[in-house]
Amino acid sequence: MTIALCVRVGDGVVLASDSATSLKVAGGAGPAGIGQIYHGARKLIRPCSSVPVGFVTYGQGTIEDQSIASLAVGLRQRPEGGGDWEIDPQAYTVIGVAERIRDFYSDRVAIAVNKGQAPHTEIGFLVSGYAAQAEQPEVREIRIATNGEAALDSVDPNEGASLSYRGFTDPLDRLIKGVSKAANLVVGAQGAVGQLALQHSKLTLVSAEMPLSEAVDLAKWLAEVARGAMHFGPGAEIIGGEIDIARIDRDEGFVWVQQQALPVQQDAVDAL
Repeated sequence: MTIALCVRVGDGVVLASDSATSLKVAGGAGPAGIGQIYHGARKLIRPCSSVPVGFVTYGQGTIEDQSIASLAVGLRQRPEGGGDWEIDPQAYTVIGVAERIRDFYSDRVAIAVNKGQAPHTEIGFLVSGYAAQAEQPEVREIRIATNGEAALDSVDPNEGASLSYRGFTDPLDRLIKGVSKAANLVVGAQGAVGQLALQHSKLTLVSAEMPLSEAVDLAKWLAEVARGAMHFGPGAEIIGGEIDIARIDRDEGFVWVQQQALPVQQDAVDAL
């Protein structure tokens, strides 16, 4: 499981994720068939070094036994290798980068399906950054179904700021929305009174005017809240390990703020 975060403010965007990955096996000892939990997974990725765009991934973390991060090495080589996949640093769009990410991974899923190795769950991505010459960052979401079919949508396009989180969201739902997802459905079904209760239970944490440094602190805190809830609460620790954080702004582009201590070669996808 995962907690994948995207905090968008007027001055930029912050991406964050944990590094736990779980192995589901038939008859596994853990809940929901979880047989093993590992730390060290890379879920925050810079897909192309020439543009200020990054993504966090959630859902199934592997395709045909290769991690999303490992496959991203091939993804990065395509836009920088010319041809139809090439990205022009002076005239690209965030949706154009997202479309390349979508097509690359959906093609890999389709190949896996043809081999009888379809993913067990969907694979999702929050893609964020700046288009060429843009003054404001944007967020796109990709969802790839287990059969390889993919959807690409905008996230809060008309809002000056947004907080998006995906993966196992229950701890943050309780904090930010005031109720769990199941309770939200029950309360929301109570008509106007229920809707009013839900509105008053929400916690607003982000605004367009928030400094980017504060957005970094917010993303880190939320990731730690989710990780702590899994550590101290009952059940498997499906969110855990070190937390990766990156910020993207108009001045410096994609910058690692906090990166798990892994040996990374100079030309790796998420090298400093």
